[in-house]
Amino acid sequence: MEVAKVSTRYQIVIPREARRLLGIKEGDELLVGAKEGVIEMIKRPESYAEFTRGLGSYVWEDVDVDQYVRGERESWEQSET
Repeated sequence: MEVAKVSTRYQIVIPREARRLLGIKEGDELLVGAKEGVIEMIKRPESYAEFTRGLGSYVWEDVDVDQYVRGERESWEQSET
């Protein structure tokens, strides 16, 4: 890990190796978050749809989708009566 010093204006310089690995160039925008004492920065995605594709897919890993949809439809029909 490299050290980044905070300036009097609360700015930091991202170390060269990190910029190279992430493909960060001058003018790029970063998303910044903080949680439990950790600052996370990621390059702002060009497409949020592509960036979030597959997010939460683990929820459906052990689910038979056809059976789930049938169950939902049956519950709708039962609530109408």
